[in-house]
Amino acid sequence: MKRGAGSQKQAKVVIMTESELVDNPHKGPKAKRANHIKMQIISEMKADTVTDIAKEQVDSQAELTADDSRSYKKLGKYLKSHDAQVVKPEDLPKILPWVHIPISNVKRTALVYTPQTEKRVFTILSQ
Repeated sequence: MKRGAGSQKQAKVVIMTESELVDNPHKGPKAKRANHIKMQIISEMKADTVTDIAKEQVDSQAELTADDSRSYKKLGKYLKSHDAQVVKPEDLPKILPWVHIPISNVKRTALVYTPQTEKRVFTILSQ
């Protein structure tokens, strides 16, 4: 069995967050506030798959901030702007905070694994 991102045990999930800048963030809080978060399990992390989901779920006037994955290359054609950047692991919470917080929450829920929590996690992800 493979390890890492290509593992058979790893789910491929597209995470989309709607966020806005906070005018005067206090020391400690995030500079952006999340309004909506959508997670969707996909079968393959290909550019066409991600683009189709973005066309369905994201407004064409949206401004996208993402890591520099090849899966996101085509999104710039369909959105107002696309800021793709190589993100170092230590900078992830600063640049993409509202992507990694839901992932952590789902992982925490999955630690208490039962068939009921599996159903609940997949229900949450598909909403």
